Amino acid sequence: MTSSQDALTQLARCFHTRVRKTGGPIGPDGLPLGEIRFRRGALRFTVAATRPLLSMEIRGFMRAPMKFSLNHPDEWTRKATVIDTVGTATVLAYPTLRNLDTLRPWLDDSYHRALLGALNLQPDEYVHFYQNAVEASVLPESAVPDLVVRLEAIVAKLPADKPEGIIEGIEQLPPRLRELAPLFADWAISDDQERTQKIEHANQRRLRKVRAAVEPLLPEINNYLNSFGSEPLTPAAMHLGDLAQAIAEIRAGEA
Repeated sequence: MTSSQDALTQLARCFHTRVRKTGGPIGPDGLPLGEIRFRRGALRFTVAATRPLLSMEIRGFMRAPMKFSLNHPDEWTRKATVIDTVGTATVLAYPTLRNLDTLRPWLDDSYHRALLGALNLQPDEYVHFYQNAVEASVLPESAVPDLVVRLEAIVAKLPADKPEGIIEGIEQLPPRLRELAPLFADWAISDDQERTQKIEHANQRRLRKVRAAVEPLLPEINNYLNSFGSEPLTPAAMHLGDLAQAIAEIRAGEA
């Protein structure tokens, strides 16, 4: 048994679950040797043992208005900018104006800095905070229950995005398109990598459900987006465009 498998077994015992067999590629860390899944409150954790690291994913929280990375590998940091160092971690931000305007004051809070610093990341470890998911790749000796608790505490302190009812421009949507607003939080994902991972991890029932809801309205979505001409899209319109892109990717995967 490898050290990552041993660490996974220990985590499984701690969180009262079992190690599952799995196969196929899992990002830059190699082939998975096994995985566990467990919940803590609303959060869903998936931890996979690879050779030599452990990969962890956290889902189940509302969309945050910012994304950033700690020690993320170079191939994942295109258009990212180093903006800070917290403890042993280098903070990389994805420099949209809205992202930076939210992230900088959040990082200036001493409690938030203490939470990030408590991760004590090694140079070969990273954590990436998507807008509605967290991914981590850590050494087996770091994958102890304390790490889960620390990541859970950080997620609890991420600023929440505005709920659908107050997204700018939502009242201007045609009535049938406005009915798609509840899907925005889960499926209106602008980041290509994040959207692809969301689709790959979703079960077929969920994919069929969202496709059935959105696909018949694609011509209406397209007409609405075209109606802006050279004018900038509202945030609600941008969410519609992201939702349509997700459906296109789901269809391509089923072709």
